[in-house]
Amino acid sequence: MLNKKRLKNLSLLKQKKLLNQKIEISTLDNEYEKNKNNKKKLKDILQNTYIDKTELAWNIKEKSQYKLKLVEQIYISENREKFLNIEIERAKKNLGKLIKEKDLVDEKIKVITKLEKNNIEKNFINSMPPPKNN
Repeated sequence: MLNKKRLKNLSLLKQKKLLNQKIEISTLDNEYEKNKNNKKKLKDILQNTYIDKTELAWNIKEKSQYKLKLVEQIYISENREKFLNIEIERAKKNLGKLIKEKDLVDEKIKVITKLEKNNIEKNFINSMPPPKNN
């Protein structure tokens, strides 16, 4: 009985960890999508920023610096995308591990419940008086 109670508590803890892991994966996936959209927007801005031949030198210099900042931000965004991919993979592996652990605990609970039920039935049958012969 004590073992079953402990296993049920463990199952609840595993369920809580599973929920937290699912939330983490969802958050990472949302961050990944935002980063991907931002990177696309930065690339579009970079392509639409062009320098005319008739512009003044200070204007050309400002646009060049702006383009460098855009390229730098795109590079940072690509690194973040790689990092998020690694984190998502790690979180998915951890989720799989937690699911297996919870399934194992639930299976143990089922086995213990079945054994307890069999013991109760056996005790009930043994406590019955033997049938009378007429």
